[in-house]
Amino acid sequence: MRACIRACYIPAMLRRCAFLLAPLLLWAAAFVVSGPAQAKGSKCSYVVKKGDTLAQIARRKGLTTDALLKANPTLRKNPKRLRPGQTVRLCKAQRYSKSSSKKCGKSGRIITHTIGSGETLGALAAKYDTSVAAIRRSNSKLKKRQNNMIRKGETLRICSASGPRKKDNLAGGVQLPEGEGYVRRRPANAWGKTAVIHSLVAAIDRYHGRVEDADPVRIGDISRKSGGPLGGHLSHQGGRDIDIAYVWQSGNDDRKVIDVPRSWELLKSFTEDANLKVIFTDYGVQEQLYEHALAIGEDPQLLDELFEYPNRGSSGAVFYHWRGHSRHFHVRYRRDARITDSCEELPGTLVVDREGTWARVVPRGPNGPVLVPARWCDGDTPRG
Repeated sequence: MRACIRACYIPAMLRRCAFLLAPLLLWAAAFVVSGPAQAKGSKCSYVVKKGDTLAQIARRKGLTTDALLKANPTLRKNPKRLRPGQTVRLCKAQRYSKSSSKKCGKSGRIITHTIGSGETLGALAAKYDTSVAAIRRSNSKLKKRQNNMIRKGETLRICSASGPRKKDNLAGGVQLPEGEGYVRRRPANAWGKTAVIHSLVAAIDRYHGRVEDADPVRIGDISRKSGGPLGGHLSHQGGRDIDIAYVWQSGNDDRKVIDVPRSWELLKSFTEDANLKVIFTDYGVQEQLYEHALAIGEDPQLLDELFEYPNRGSSGAVFYHWRGHSRHFHVRYRRDARITDSCEELPGTLVVDREGTWARVVPRGPNGPVLVPARWCDGDTPRG
């Protein structure tokens, strides 16, 4: 009898346990199956951490704040208040970013740029080959401001004919040859336009002619032989961008510091060329160079034309701040750069200013023509 009861009771209990365990087994199976899908989906989302801002997330992920706001409508009410643990959608924002690149003008494209630390309208205009006035026209929020002030984290629409995201090629370029006055860091990346290489070598010759016993100038990347994207750079595609190291010396604690007097002579040698468009430098380095040049008696008017410092945000300068240029400076030459042997062949118009000094109007400034002293002129033309 007991054996019969046991034989009936045990199967009944197993059936009851199976009935209770079935939902748990189904849930576990669903969790295991959905695990990889969730891991894959995590690439399309970002979990907010303490201290994160929308602008930081945008820059970290290569997006714009506008694209993030479009993809995450719940953030529009208060985009400055992000909660730790909050999820931000990224893949949808990437689609908005791609669709926002539209054409402008005949061959330009609209680029969305998120303002970083220390950036100015003048520097943006120089980098994207446009003007401050054009950037202001394309952004209604800038029209309401009386000055050129921009804020970190803001997103601007810029119409650029040669933005850093646009591919550029180098046709008929020449390689910077070996020379006594300079050292090439990577010869394979030392290709440029013929006029650009000519201007580069001429500037180095001027520098060594003024500074005795100067060390060779250290030349970084220019472009590849055929141009196009170059690893580690947004520009350096068309043979007119050159990275050059500042002149360095040993400090009191044996650490390397910038040799300000020699670095000033080096940069000054590059400014005496009508093919030059802009030089990107660190703002702190600009301050050192400016104060030194002023102390040795350089023309204050010339310094104000060359430097963005001390009037940060000014347009029409030659030296502009751009992050990442505290150890080297970036020289960019004009697209229409050409080899010239005399002042009459240089672009622009030779004029005499109010003080009777010879100068040349050169259309090289980001905001239009700039009046610069004709110090590079030789021959019969009076020097400034």
